[in-house]
Amino acid sequence: MAKAVQELDWKALSAFEKGTLPESDLNILMEQIKLAYGPGGLGILTVSGIEEYAEARRRLLPLARDFALLPADIKEKYQDPESTFQFGWSHGVEILQNGKADTFKGSYYANPKIDVPSTNPEELKRYPTYARPNVWPTEDLPDLRDAFMNLGKIIIKAGEVLAKLCDYYVTSRGLPSPSLSETVKTSPCPKARLLHYFPTTNLKTENDSGSDSDSDSEANESNWCGVHCDHGTLTGLCRAMYINENGEVVKNTNPNVGLYILDSQGKETKVNIPEDSLGFQLGQAAQIHSSGVLRATPHYVKAAAGSSYSRNTFAVFLQPHWDTAMDSAVDPYTFGISEKQWKPNMNFGEFTEATIKYFYSTDSEEPMEFGKSQL
Repeated sequence: MAKAVQELDWKALSAFEKGTLPESDLNILMEQIKLAYGPGGLGILTVSGIEEYAEARRRLLPLARDFALLPADIKEKYQDPESTFQFGWSHGVEILQNGKADTFKGSYYANPKIDVPSTNPEELKRYPTYARPNVWPTEDLPDLRDAFMNLGKIIIKAGEVLAKLCDYYVTSRGLPSPSLSETVKTSPCPKARLLHYFPTTNLKTENDSGSDSDSDSEANESNWCGVHCDHGTLTGLCRAMYINENGEVVKNTNPNVGLYILDSQGKETKVNIPEDSLGFQLGQAAQIHSSGVLRATPHYVKAAAGSSYSRNTFAVFLQPHWDTAMDSAVDPYTFGISEKQWKPNMNFGEFTEATIKYFYSTDSEEPMEFGKSQL
């Protein structure tokens, strides 16, 4: 029997933040956190009833397709190679586990909290994936910035409250507070990613010579997004919006398409986020800072071979400041963090670099594998 995704009510979370939630209702929330984020959980939950969220989602997600359909030379203006394409437009530069460039999706990255997180030359040089300024297509898609930042800030606020609830849950287990809420509130470097998953009938890189190298069988093999764990604190996820070749929003008619989680037993579970609800996946930084009380889970997005529609969504990665110490009261190796990712006295910036190399580098001597030991 598939595990159920826990759905939290925003009114209850808001009352918890204000200190007005009855104890009986707080106990329900604590049980939901345990079932969602504890060992054996799916590592994801949903939050319903967030004001203004549904309209903000409907406003932003179609813009992912609009930008992806711009001419290649226009999109190139909004790339940022100095951040390794972690700001602005990114397509075909990420290497996934089959060793191939990920041409199945295009991404537009930005900091959803602040346009210029740092002006310190040393920080800009040392941590360009976090510290560099946002890049916006003000001439070619002027609506993007406001829609992107508006939805991003709604998700950040909800994440702050959820992180506070996670802190409360961890301390209820007799461990020091992991300060996840403070991490989310004070960090200048959340990262948001507006994603456009291309129709699988026409997957080519922008530099493709015209050969149909990205076949349907390859789409089946690699999916729209390969297996990985998020490495931040929390990831806010919108329900995907599917858009056909005529620009019309359509329903996904393939029951196999979408987000899949691998739980602690290595069992695959498909997760459906309700249209007006917001999903929150736990990241490995929260796993480490909570000393393993909370657990991140591997996940991927399965494509539909030969689909004529695109998948468009938005993710906000709530993560520590790059200088935040990645400390844990318990050895992280005992709860599934690889020694290739984490070393004593690491900060989050260093952990990020090691994690990206571990998950995505084709030079690794030992390819990343997910199984019970990783969870």
